[in-house]
Amino acid sequence: MYCKNCGKELPDGAKFCRECGAAQSEAYTNRNASGFQAPPYVMPVYVKKEYNILAILGLVFSFLVCIAGLVLSILGYRKADEMGGEGKGLALAGIIVSAVSIGLVVLTLVIYLPVALYYMALAI
Repeated sequence: MYCKNCGKELPDGAKFCRECGAAQSEAYTNRNASGFQAPPYVMPVYVKKEYNILAILGLVFSFLVCIAGLVLSILGYRKADEMGGEGKGLALAGIIVSAVSIGLVVLTLVIYLPVALYYMALAI
C-alpha cells in the first residue's frame, strides 16, 4: 500500500506514513478493482495564483496621480471580494493614500491660492 498524501510505499496495515506522518485510514493499494496499476506517487496539483492587478496599480498610482490611484484602488477593492479577498489590503491602502493626498492638495490650494491671487493683484 502507498501513502495517500506523499505516495511513499508503506507496509500493509500502516496507520501513519513514515515519511510525511499522514494518517493512513484511507490508504490505497497500487491496484484498483479493474486491475489497473496506479503509479506509486501522487502528482501535486499546482494552482496558478491570481493577483489583483487593480489593487497593485491603485496603490502605485495613489503616490503618482491621486485621482487615478483612487479610482483603481476602489475598483481593486471591489474585485478583491470576487477573488476571495486577494489584494484587499493593498486596495484599502491605495484608497487611504489617495484620499490623504487629495486632501493635502485641496488644503494646499485653499491656503495658497488666495495668497497667490493677492500677490498677483498687487503686481498689476
